Amino acid sequence: MDTARRDALPYPPGDAAIRPDPTVPATPTAAVTGDAPSRRGSRRGALHAVGLAVLAALGLREAAAKQDNVVAESDRNRHGHGHQRGNTGKRGKKGAAGPEGSSGPAGVKGDKGDQGPGKTMLTATTPWQPGSLFPGTSSHTMVEVPGAAPGDPVVVGLSSINFPPFEAPALPIYGHVINPDLVAVFLTNLAISRQTVGDGTLTVVVIKP
Repeated sequence: MDTARRDALPYPPGDAAIRPDPTVPATPTAAVTGDAPSRRGSRRGALHAVGLAVLAALGLREAAAKQDNVVAESDRNRHGHGHQRGNTGKRGKKGAAGPEGSSGPAGVKGDKGDQGPGKTMLTATTPWQPGSLFPGTSSHTMVEVPGAAPGDPVVVGLSSINFPPFEAPALPIYGHVINPDLVAVFLTNLAISRQTVGDGTLTVVVIKP
C-alpha cells in the first residue's frame, strides 16, 4: 500500500485491533450517549435522598436536645435552682369554730367500797330556849335519837346562838349519849357576865362508827 492510500484510510496500517468489524452493525451513537446521563441522574437522586434522610435525623436529634434543655430548665425553675427564695406570706385568718361534738357514752360504774366509819349518821331536831345563864352555869335538855348508843360521837348546834352578839368561846354547846336512844345536850356560860339565849332549833347528829 502506498503512502497516498494509507493517508486516505481512517486508521493507520497495523491497527487492525482497533478497527471496527465491517460485518458487525455499528451501535448508534445517540443510544450510548443517552443511557449514561440517565444512570448518573439516578445515582444523584439516591444520594440526594440519603442526604435528606441524614439531615432529617440530625434535625430530630437537635429538636430532642432542645426539648430536653427546656424540660431541665423548667425543673430547675420549679425547684428554685438558681433563684432566691421569696418571703413567707402572711398567715390567714382563723376560721370559724366547728360544731360541738356529741357527748360520749357514760363510763362504767365503779365498784362500791367497803362501809367505813362515819358513813351512817342519826339526826334529830327539836325547839329549845336555854334562857338566861349566869357566869359558870349551864342549861341542858334531853333529845331522843333512835339507834344512838353510849360512846357514839355527837355533834350539836343551836340556831339562836349567833356570833356576835355572843362570843364563840363563851357559850360552848355539846352532847353525850347517856342512854341508848337518848342524848343529853348542855350549854354552859363561860363569860364573866350573864348571857341570855333565845328560842332556837336544836339539831343533834349522832355518828355511828
